Amino acid sequence: MSEQIRAIGMSSGGLDSLLALALVKQQGIEVLAVHCATGFDSGEIRRGLGWLGENGTAIEDAAAQAAAGAGVPLQVIDVAGRDYNQMLQRPRHGYGKNCNPCIDCHALMLRRCAALMAEGGFHFIFTGDVLGQRPKSQRLHALRLIDREAGLENLVVRPLSARALPPTIPEQRGWIDRGRLLDISGRSRGRQIALARELGFARWVSPAGGCLLTDAHYSTRLRDLIDHAAEPLALGRADYALLLVGRHLRLDARVKFVVGRDARDNAALEKLGRGHWLLEATGHPGPTTLVQGEPGDDDLRRIAAITAGYGKGRAAARVTVQARRGDVQRSLEVTPVDPDNASALRISSRVSEAPARGASEPGRARVGELRVDEDR
Repeated sequence: MSEQIRAIGMSSGGLDSLLALALVKQQGIEVLAVHCATGFDSGEIRRGLGWLGENGTAIEDAAAQAAAGAGVPLQVIDVAGRDYNQMLQRPRHGYGKNCNPCIDCHALMLRRCAALMAEGGFHFIFTGDVLGQRPKSQRLHALRLIDREAGLENLVVRPLSARALPPTIPEQRGWIDRGRLLDISGRSRGRQIALARELGFARWVSPAGGCLLTDAHYSTRLRDLIDHAAEPLALGRADYALLLVGRHLRLDARVKFVVGRDARDNAALEKLGRGHWLLEATGHPGPTTLVQGEPGDDDLRRIAAITAGYGKGRAAARVTVQARRGDVQRSLEVTPVDPDNASALRISSRVSEAPARGASEPGRARVGELRVDEDR
């Protein structure tokens, strides 16, 4: 009786991952889909904040959807933490266009999968990478570098592009039939979409929703957070989730505040506000404001005035703003400040690309509406 070949398929939850899982399973290989949760997945953060999709249901777990579509089990590995922060803040191989350390990140995730492979008796690892699709992490040199950094040189199969790449050890040993794999390359997704339809997949996750580290606006806020954090390596999911919420303004090196844009933001700030000052105007609908740091009395009054200026009471001579932190409450009567007069405080003062090797003072890009793209 021949040995059952078993493989781990790294899955982001996108179309390429879905197809890779399906292609390998078609060969009779036992597949385990593994999703590495970094804390920077836009869908993961939105679910955590309780934000709902347009149909009134929670935004779907893309990795679970892809695994279910391919008919394979899914295991989620949490890779967030100090090791990930260390890699993020000083990547050996630099950033993409924004704060995306794609080569170092992919290598870190592969190392975690390699440990799981050894523990679980799997034969090899495969990914949904497509040669040349992403210029930072999917060029031939980058793919080889990632495998080498992960200690998996010539061991990682990429089913969508395998026949456009040198044969790997799993292919050479016959664990997987190279002739049944594909030779896709480049940025077009036409062949993937055609294959998905051929395999009967009616739905898949858009490639535009993914890692927030590729987004210029999110990266601006992240750089500011890291630059001013007392313990950058101790930053966690709540810190990173907050960067997706509201308007971010910095009073000085000690104090930052986040002003909600709508009811959804306000609810998220309430959820993330434990241990922080939360401000709201009374008698006038308006934003919730979360204050980070230790503001003095004058700081708190200034933030209260800006909060009032963003609300429906902006034209009033005086507005009362309630400030609360835990059991402590204060009532502040302030003159609303026109938001235009607070624009200099917005975290958007400089525009530049991330440095090549993780400098401690990277430039900042303009903050605006968030849009997530693939790695650059």
